[in-house]
Amino acid sequence: MRRRTSGSGGRVVTDVVAVLVVVSIVAGVLIFKLRRDDASESGDVGASAAAPKAEARDVPRDPVEAAAWWLRAAENGDARAQYQFGCCCEFGRGVPQDHAAAVKWYRLSAEQGLADAQSSLGNCHLFGTGTRKDTRKAAHWLRKAADQGDAMAQFNLGLLLTAGDGVPKDLAEAARMYRLSAEQGVAGAQLNLGVMCGRGEGVAKDAAKSVSWLRKAAEQGNVAAQYYVGHRYDRGDGVPKDAAEAAKWYRRAAEQDHAEASFALAEMYMKGEGVRQDAVAGVRWYRRAAELGDSWAQWNLGCMYALGKGVARDNVAALAWLRIAMSAGRRDEQGMIEEVERQMSAEQIAQAGRIAGAFRARR
Repeated sequence: MRRRTSGSGGRVVTDVVAVLVVVSIVAGVLIFKLRRDDASESGDVGASAAAPKAEARDVPRDPVEAAAWWLRAAENGDARAQYQFGCCCEFGRGVPQDHAAAVKWYRLSAEQGLADAQSSLGNCHLFGTGTRKDTRKAAHWLRKAADQGDAMAQFNLGLLLTAGDGVPKDLAEAARMYRLSAEQGVAGAQLNLGVMCGRGEGVAKDAAKSVSWLRKAAEQGNVAAQYYVGHRYDRGDGVPKDAAEAAKWYRRAAEQDHAEASFALAEMYMKGEGVRQDAVAGVRWYRRAAELGDSWAQWNLGCMYALGKGVARDNVAALAWLRIAMSAGRRDEQGMIEEVERQMSAEQIAQAGRIAGAFRARR
């Protein structure tokens, strides 16, 4: 059976910002859209530089009537109404969904200085929604919204600055944007700032501050942050080493189908660290991680089947999982596959191959 070393865990943390640039932009825009979606329901879209002709309290409750009301105000040049009607077009609320029309109205509002519209327009350019994808234009509008204090624009601009996409790469400015956003409670920004504090990129390296920001994101349910908080307690990095606390955070992430957290929790059950030693529970979490694609868990699960530890001995299942792990890059340094195959018939070996092939085909 193989176990990850603390070095491999460190590698995961070291690489996280590059991964988050892809993952968190998506997560960020979803949060952003939900916030705007809620705003469209309530009419609370913040202050506008335009004359306050379109008052939210006057908006009809019926979506079709509300959209018509916003359109009339928008056509009269009201920035808030232009933004709100853009939301109606983007989400298909009261009017047919029309992303190009949403961009048109967001732009009219953004040009009058409304931060929500600037942020929305930036995201449309970022993802090519209703317009051609253009990260330079995205950064331009996100910057305008960020400078007005829009938390999600600050976060998304931070992502572009981290990646050097549409703007020159600038980790110090990215960290500043993440901090501004994190201080307003955006979990993705708290996560990224925590990672940067841990690495000393864009900010002074500070393990304690890193954990503090990661915990804030974790407490909001951010699954990656929950895993990293667990990892820090597991290693005693920025906090006193605490196996029980590590297991708690690993479990929270694992219950959200985080593969590495599931593997780490399995390891803790197998070793009895932070939890009562329980091979059956360990195998259960190895299986969860294995089914999520973690090759270390796939290998260890195969070993558990071969040894009959925490699960009934089953050479077919053992060989299937070992082969799945090998195809994902694990190496059979101890000759485990050969040892298992010596105890199997040709038909059993073929059956294991079919199971492994079916698993790979599903993924």
